[in-house]
Amino acid sequence: MVWALAWGLAPGPLFASTVDVLADRDVPETAQAEVEALAEELAAGISLKEESEQEISIDAEGSMEVPTELEGRRGWSVSADLRALGAWSELDSREGENLEETEILARARFGASRSLSPFWRAGGRVALSCSSDSCLPNDLFEDGTIGSTDNEIEIDEAFLHWYQSDRFDIALGRMQSRFITKGGVFAKSLDRNDSNNTRVTWTDGVHGTLHFESGWESHLIIQYNPEDGPAQILREPLNFEDEDSRAAAFLAFSNDQPRWYFTQRGFDLSYYPSALKKDGLTDDSRIEDYWGIVARVAGRIPRRSSGRRVRFSAELGYAPETPTREGLDLPGEGDTNGLAAAFTVSLMDFFPRHSIGFNYGQTEAGWLLSPQYNKNERLVEARYVWVATESLTFDARIRERTELEQLTNAARRRREVDVFLRLTWRLQ
Repeated sequence: MVWALAWGLAPGPLFASTVDVLADRDVPETAQAEVEALAEELAAGISLKEESEQEISIDAEGSMEVPTELEGRRGWSVSADLRALGAWSELDSREGENLEETEILARARFGASRSLSPFWRAGGRVALSCSSDSCLPNDLFEDGTIGSTDNEIEIDEAFLHWYQSDRFDIALGRMQSRFITKGGVFAKSLDRNDSNNTRVTWTDGVHGTLHFESGWESHLIIQYNPEDGPAQILREPLNFEDEDSRAAAFLAFSNDQPRWYFTQRGFDLSYYPSALKKDGLTDDSRIEDYWGIVARVAGRIPRRSSGRRVRFSAELGYAPETPTREGLDLPGEGDTNGLAAAFTVSLMDFFPRHSIGFNYGQTEAGWLLSPQYNKNERLVEARYVWVATESLTFDARIRERTELEQLTNAARRRREVDVFLRLTWRLQ
């Protein structure tokens, strides 16, 4: 991580100030034009915030960012979005059956926040998700929803947020937490990505953020886990029946300021005490702490932020304490492998507002944290995105997921191919 820290300490504004000095000098008109062109190129290379908003979907918005439109004034701010998709899948099950399924999924969310003072705001949001099977919620505002995808209505945000200048802020309550790798048309994560796709998930707890002048940010989340598990998608045999598993911690360091060909770098640490049933979900299983570390990097070639370009990303994860192979019904003895890796490459604006990308991920059986990559699985995905307007996006996906190892109690490895067409609209 030494190289990442070195990049983070080199301030981008140095280039802008140099251009300003040159522009103020008495130089020939042709030279002045060259200086102005250079300024535009450097500005495009240094700024990433606006580009990220344009290139990737609402899934890629960060965790509890300070809303600039609320700073320094009181008032209300509203948000709304709608997502709908049609999906088809073909499954080769572990039992030897071949199954096909077609479904329609939808999610609508409406939120509001109010600035109480120059440094305080309160916010909340309601989310409704349903499917073609049913669009009537089984239970209104049911607690303990774990990675819901349909037939739910929930309050997925209810928080109080304090922010001091642009250096430090802290939020308390129910919120969205996302630490994703921004890979052009992809917003993927090996460890934390609330409410991806049409899911309704959240984080209950406290989230503090410290901003450094170098562009680095540090995040600390202390999360509450109810007995039936947090709202996030976590993989078995993580279990939260033990009283010592009520509080979990998440620590992250990230920098989204472009440096050379890189537009993002960061690393995260997740810690779930007394949450791992090491020998599987049995009453006599040993209980251990589970923790994992993730490192991520993303970039673009060439360095410009518009026009045809390639975006790329890599994400690596490792968990040192993992379930046993026997506990997960895998052949052999000893513990499972705790490695995980994901890579993406995207061709952006191959035609204006049209982009395509490819994703490869492999997560061993001991990696239990990702909401988007199953344990013991290999994933290959291709995705196309059309940004029709600033408010409306269409995308299509084809994906294959295959188990890495066959379970001892299965007739064959599980394999699934799925396709979706998706529409996303949000209030601007």
